[in-house]
Amino acid sequence: MANRPRKKKGAAPAVFSGTLPQTISRDEIYHRLEWYFDKSHDPHGPHTIPPSTAITALLHNLSLQDLYVNINRASQTYIPAWNSQLFHGVVIPWVSAPKVAIGIQDVKTMGDLINCLVMSYQHAGWRVTGA
Repeated sequence: MANRPRKKKGAAPAVFSGTLPQTISRDEIYHRLEWYFDKSHDPHGPHTIPPSTAITALLHNLSLQDLYVNINRASQTYIPAWNSQLFHGVVIPWVSAPKVAIGIQDVKTMGDLINCLVMSYQHAGWRVTGA
């Protein structure tokens, strides 16, 4: 039997790549949100929804509760955005938590929604560049 290197007692376990935090840019989150509201949005082109845009202008007579449900809840008729490739499984909160996340209930503009998602990604363990 060949000599094998022995593990040292108390050595740190190997880090599994699946548990390492992912990385995404704030700009990509912004593009993903624009695509969420406009499927014809070019994710490599310029931003088309200014951050100052009122969120009500994007919801087309729906409420913030509808936005929250559409992003976070499963139904028999669609795959929720958070469970798709669009938002990488990051759940977006309804209620704000100081220093943790802005909840959808407090979103007034596109910029607020971008910040909400950036903080949600960070809370979920993602590294957000340009944040």
